[in-house]
Amino acid sequence: VPFIAVLTVAINGKQRLGDLAAGTTVIRVKPALRLEDIITEELPENYQVTYSEANQLRDRDIALIKNVLNKENEDLLNLTAERVSSVLSNSSYNDARFFLEKVVDDYTYLVGQKA
Repeated sequence: VPFIAVLTVAINGKQRLGDLAAGTTVIRVKPALRLEDIITEELPENYQVTYSEANQLRDRDIALIKNVLNKENEDLLNLTAERVSSVLSNSSYNDARFFLEKVVDDYTYLVGQKA
């Protein structure tokens, strides 16, 4: 039976044998982006932007960065900082957490200026 299931998936893409027999299909839906995922604390009026390229990011990027900041995984934090740094024209940083927090704040400030 496992061979039949593998063969069915190979022929029909991701549709499983049981789904094929039942005439159903599994659909994966990305979780919705919530307002809490992108809202940050209010910044002072005299806030100084460090990474002006932060406006190249999207709300989803910021939500992902905030999610990483909330985890206690230094490897993930460092990998995320490296990736964000490369997107922001290889911006330099010493501390991954501080860098990502600053990028989130800069993004929030820059997007708020557009409104």
